[in-house]
Amino acid sequence: MTMLRPIICLRREVLLGALRSLSVLEVAVLLVLVTQTCPTTGRVWTSAARIADELKVSPAVVETLLDRLEFVGFLRSAPVRGSIRTIELGLIFMRTADAPENLPVAPDEVCP
Repeated sequence: MTMLRPIICLRREVLLGALRSLSVLEVAVLLVLVTQTCPTTGRVWTSAARIADELKVSPAVVETLLDRLEFVGFLRSAPVRGSIRTIELGLIFMRTADAPENLPVAPDEVCP
């Protein structure tokens, strides 16, 4: 029997605000991140190149979009190693439970 993937929960009002205020590419980047994010931590470890590959755009475009999404408060980002960064989604993403104890990056407050 195949294991079902965890359900991803998004805040409806924040999602509606994103759809109304962000460009199509910004929403696309946000949705790529949502599909890859850990349901308990709200974090994903990825690179602009990986996201760019998904969306068939250049990594430079994705870098600009990530910067904009961080500026308007939909995510927080920090470099990890090389081009890999950890990205934590903001209020749009509802965590399903407490973060696991073996989380490699210390959890901090929820993004505003």
